[in-house]
Amino acid sequence: MNRTGLSIGWGIAGLVLCGGLIRGSVLEAAGVDPPSAAAPVPFVVEGLTKSMVLRAGQTLRVVNRFGDIRAKPADGETLVLSAMIQLIGPTPRRPTVAITAEPGGVAIEVVYPDADEAAAADPVAFGGRTDLAVLVPAGATLKAHTGRGAIKLAGLRGDIAAESGAGNISIRAAGHLQATTVGGAISVRLTGARLERPLGLRSAAGPISVTLPADLPLTIRAQSGAGRPTTKWAEDTAVVRADPDGSLEAQVAGGGPLLRIDSASGPISLATYQRPHPHYASGVPAPFTRDLRTLTPADPWQPGDPIAEGPPRVHPSHPASPSVEEAP
Repeated sequence: MNRTGLSIGWGIAGLVLCGGLIRGSVLEAAGVDPPSAAAPVPFVVEGLTKSMVLRAGQTLRVVNRFGDIRAKPADGETLVLSAMIQLIGPTPRRPTVAITAEPGGVAIEVVYPDADEAAAADPVAFGGRTDLAVLVPAGATLKAHTGRGAIKLAGLRGDIAAESGAGNISIRAAGHLQATTVGGAISVRLTGARLERPLGLRSAAGPISVTLPADLPLTIRAQSGAGRPTTKWAEDTAVVRADPDGSLEAQVAGGGPLLRIDSASGPISLATYQRPHPHYASGVPAPFTRDLRTLTPADPWQPGDPIAEGPPRVHPSHPASPSVEEAP
């Protein structure tokens, strides 16, 4: 090669090198991480849907130590289960979704052989995650238990018992309820017109917030290790006692069944709300008052994240589908 060709070759190499350096500098200045050479974690999402009869007065017990539990009301007496199973990594764990008959109802449980809920704290390292969604018939009792997953119940018309180890519990319901969590938060919105039995909410470390109708007769006793509960009451709510040590007693709409709220080290917030105007319930929409520019954009979904709410993505069954055990 002559001197001219050699000079051109070195010039091209220099331009390529400088271009790479400039590109890296631009990305760094813009706060953008350069592309990673690491391969993405392989994962597959499989769906499983089952339905069965569950009558008013019967109990549905759902145990999922490896993901979330969501529940909404069903039409009629048909209980619908939708399971979303994430198989993560080159050697994923595959669960069994066991559906069995129990005295007085049905039990649904997610089982990963030779696994405990502590190991499932990192779904990618664990190799899997399962989220359950159920449609619960009116009048049926729901008992839900998770390990680190969340419990989200909306619009149910039967008794509720929710228990979580480290996950948050969110309930919007009209009936009697009990909720307990060790490290999560509890958020409750009561929608019923009258309750006949005591209710209880307990958290070891997380906050508890309760919102209830101003015309729902209840007596509230709250105790928090984080100081006096904060309140936003309607005018007709009578505060019987509020102590600086974190205890409070109040009567809503003249008082009624006891709502006991205890948080060992988390704050407690209480509020009442006025029910919507009757014409709103008939279908007249409320005006949208939020600024669209303030809406938070959704983060991209990653393997191990909870499955978003919505219609279940049911994949055709095949030999590799998760096993199901059903009661005869």
